[in-house]
Amino acid sequence: MKTWAWLLVGLAACTPPRDRAIEDVKRYVGQELEALHDATVRLRQAAPEASDGWSLSTHREAVLEMRAAWSDARDAYERIEGAIGMLFPHYDVSVDERYEAFIAVRPDRNLFDDDGVTGMHAVERILWAGEHSDATVRFERSLPYYEPASFPSTAREASEFRELLLARLERECLEMRDTFRSLALDPAAAFRGLLGSIEEQQEKVALGGTGEGESRYANRTLADMRANLEGGVHVFAAIAPWLLDEGGAAEDVRIRAGFERLQALYDGVEGDALPEVPAGWPEEGGERAFGRLHEDVRRESDPEGGGLMRDLMRAAERVDAAVLPRI
Repeated sequence: MKTWAWLLVGLAACTPPRDRAIEDVKRYVGQELEALHDATVRLRQAAPEASDGWSLSTHREAVLEMRAAWSDARDAYERIEGAIGMLFPHYDVSVDERYEAFIAVRPDRNLFDDDGVTGMHAVERILWAGEHSDATVRFERSLPYYEPASFPSTAREASEFRELLLARLERECLEMRDTFRSLALDPAAAFRGLLGSIEEQQEKVALGGTGEGESRYANRTLADMRANLEGGVHVFAAIAPWLLDEGGAAEDVRIRAGFERLQALYDGVEGDALPEVPAGWPEEGGERAFGRLHEDVRRESDPEGGGLMRDLMRAAERVDAAVLPRI
């Protein structure tokens, strides 16, 4: 056993940093796609078959179980959101698009089937019906094809929710998982996906102040941001040895410091929700918790700023330069 262990260590040591980066990033993304699919299976299995529909008051245990499974799926998705956006742009729409984008194209009068509004936020909107923030309700009521969210109120709606809407989400996550296994992965492209995830942090905070935030129905946008950050840290850890091999020691130090700053920001807020938006925002309230978070995240995720995003972009240029001679 010891001989085999030393042989494996020796083989790993001989593997070029670029190839190790590919292997490690692919392993991580694959694990999260597996977790994403598993959570959607649990979500669908927990959905009740009820002759008169279901709600939090009539089927509390089942609704809470579905909410927990949805949250697990959401975390897995957000950890690898950048990779999904680059590898599966079509599924990134059908699985992760927001309500307003779907109904900007055409109305959707049946929110329980698998046509029109679909994906994680379509499910979230139903699971947290009746608990949406006032800001979110005001925003959505202003949309031309708005339909109020509700729990399934009939056997048909309950069946469609389970066998159409949830089934499509489960199927599409399965297709992403299985397709990914045979895909060739470019770590430089993975790095670009990481850039997109960090840049989106600013948008997620900004939209949280208008009721248009991403996971706005469950009120857990900050949990999305934490999962984005966690995934970014994992992807960078896989690519860092390659970056160091290309002479990027200074970028490595600055990027790790940037991740730590963002982590400290998010750790400083309790719970999964963004801090309360102060009255008068954005003209007033910049000194409050939301204003401070908004400003600090803006600085870290702004490509023109002096924070994490700037350093990631410099590192990406170095990685790209290392790839170009091979093309």
